[in-house]
Amino acid sequence: MSYTSDINRKIINIKNHKCCSFACIYGLLLFGGRLGDGIKYVTSHKEKCEFLTKTFLMLSSGTAVVEEHGDSFETEILSETDDSVLSNLLSVSPHRIEMKYLNSDCCKKAFMRGVFISTGFVSEPEKP
Repeated sequence: MSYTSDINRKIINIKNHKCCSFACIYGLLLFGGRLGDGIKYVTSHKEKCEFLTKTFLMLSSGTAVVEEHGDSFETEILSETDDSVLSNLLSVSPHRIEMKYLNSDCCKKAFMRGVFISTGFVSEPEKP
């Protein structure tokens, strides 16, 4: 297990306030997902897909499916659901950060956690 995977696991286990949960998955999807007719997130780490699915379903009545494809895992959030959380995610620009979803400091931190979960890397401090 890599040092980055250990850090991701610790970040995933941080409990978010409800307002921060949206900010966290927003950061994760903005930097690592595909937003369009629906939402897709593909990674080689099953726990990241499970985190996205669990967090989305905590906020939404939508439908999310996790599938395994060889060495990768995919979360698909289906767009046929009429849901405000899904509508907000699908309405964001993929080219800029919408500050209206990051009103408080706790939400900004949660957003950055989502970005790190999606794309972050850190090397182990003890290694030269």
